[in-house]
Amino acid sequence: MEFRFLLNGKAVTVNAAPEQMLINVLRNFFHIASVRRGCEGGLCGICSVLVDGVPIQSCLVPMFRTPGADIITEEGLREKGEYKDLLAAFAEADYHPCDYCRPSTMLIAYSILERSLEPKEAEILDAFSGKSCSCTDPEKIVKAIRSAGRIIKGHLRA
Repeated sequence: MEFRFLLNGKAVTVNAAPEQMLINVLRNFFHIASVRRGCEGGLCGICSVLVDGVPIQSCLVPMFRTPGADIITEEGLREKGEYKDLLAAFAEADYHPCDYCRPSTMLIAYSILERSLEPKEAEILDAFSGKSCSCTDPEKIVKAIRSAGRIIKGHLRA
């Protein structure tokens, strides 16, 4: 079956089985390396991508749910100015997610800041509640995202 959607800002079309999971299509058809395999059962959040601005675990999304969707992976996020701001804020907060979970961490952080540049601690912790990795440090994540919000706000005022 043919599926059309936006992938990192570009219109794409792919022929895939409706029940095929998004993670497999992104990795196998589009060679998106930042979408990592984790538990493949929706428990770890390592495979998260943004679908219409919302972090979604791609291992749980069948292709029949993607027509017309706007899907962003870390590759697409890198093209946005906020990506550098997130990296700077994470370094400032001394938070260094491992290379394996960094893509999903950055996408979740970006989605939080798209909603508010001054997110509440509970909002941040809630957004990361479905993500598990040994490098995940809730205190540093909160500090990093709040710092990123200040940095982005400063750029908007300049």
